[in-house]
Amino acid sequence: MQKPLHEMWLAARGGAYHYRWDGQCWRDTKGTGEFFAELSRHASLQAGRQLAFSS
Repeated sequence: MQKPLHEMWLAARGGAYHYRWDGQCWRDTKGTGEFFAELSRHASLQAGRQLAFSS
């Protein structure tokens, strides 16, 4: 049986980030942002065009 997911990780050229569920959304454990907003930002930078992700 697999344990429940407690964190999600994002690895990008700009760095590596850990996100924890706060009851409403996935928040960076260092307080820098919300997962889908940061995923959109990093993916857009790497793709060279605007990308948007949401829950």
